[in-house]
Amino acid sequence: MMGLAWTYLISAGLFEIGWPVGLKMAQTPGKTTMGVGFAALCMLISGYLLFLAQRHIHMGGAGTFVLGIFLYGEPVRCTYELNPRMKSFQQMSKKKQYQRFNVIVAA
Repeated sequence: MMGLAWTYLISAGLFEIGWPVGLKMAQTPGKTTMGVGFAALCMLISGYLLFLAQRHIHMGGAGTFVLGIFLYGEPVRCTYELNPRMKSFQQMSKKKQYQRFNVIVAA
């Protein structure tokens, strides 16, 4: 059953190639409907095949995120969003009131 899951995963990858091709085809005059339809069909098939594959192959997004940073040197920028009532970062740190902590990976 595990071999079939890998077949699903590889097939899903091939269909992932199909939807940008369909969107490019949609830019051709007279092929708009066919291109968008092809792209949508490829997206649906790819999503379904990924759904089938992930039932047996455990895929982790956090691991991919960390490996991208450490192995490939992806830049990471951390930002703080101040509470609108706070006037400065010092005032925020004194009261420990901040709204959000964002990690942005720039590609």
